[in-house]
Amino acid sequence: MFIIGNNIILLFTLAVVANAFVANFRCSSSSTSLLPYRTSNKEDSLKFDENSPQLGLKKYRSTHLDARKKYTHVQVTLERDTPNVGKKGEIVYVTQNYAFNYLVPFGFARYTTRSELVGLALDRNYKECLQNIRRTSALQLKEKLGKDLVLEFEVPCSNADKSKLNAPLRPVHIIYKLRNMKLLGPLDMLREQDIKIHTESGYIFKYGTYNVTLILDENIESSIKVKVQDIPVDVIINNDQLQI
Repeated sequence: MFIIGNNIILLFTLAVVANAFVANFRCSSSSTSLLPYRTSNKEDSLKFDENSPQLGLKKYRSTHLDARKKYTHVQVTLERDTPNVGKKGEIVYVTQNYAFNYLVPFGFARYTTRSELVGLALDRNYKECLQNIRRTSALQLKEKLGKDLVLEFEVPCSNADKSKLNAPLRPVHIIYKLRNMKLLGPLDMLREQDIKIHTESGYIFKYGTYNVTLILDENIESSIKVKVQDIPVDVIINNDQLQI
């Protein structure tokens, strides 16, 4: 009787514990929405990740890479051509260890001074200003030249061949002609190599009309025509009378 009573008490105790566990589990599952902390909802987790300290640290590192480079790199002036670094005279960024242990001791580079950096900035600004002035002047010159400009030249013929000029017409003559016509101003930097006469030699040896391309600036060109004819007879006679 004593053994049977103990078994009944043990079974009753196990039943009470099991019922209490089940009741506690149901209560916790039904009150999940009342918890004061975030759930595992996918949308909420994405919002949480965007504001996480880890992501903020990555953004800081990416945006402050140049700022960190200021403390880990140094500017040097190359004394000779260096593979994978640059050519002689260039100012480049390299790591401090690379400059201190290799480039400077072995004579490949020297530390860039502040005056060099100032001079480099001034030179860069000067070149940019000059380029802007040249481009603006080229656009204005192209507008002045128009699309149907014809330059007329009167050149005496050769004594040996009446169909040829006594001297070839060169690009420099075109520049002089444009200046006499007040088409070239003091800021118009038109050079001889910028004038392309469409002949085999690049010069004009015979009478006729020729196409000429003026390279005013990078990607800015103007097309004109050059007409070369013999000096009229009445002009020659008048000149002879003046000489007499």
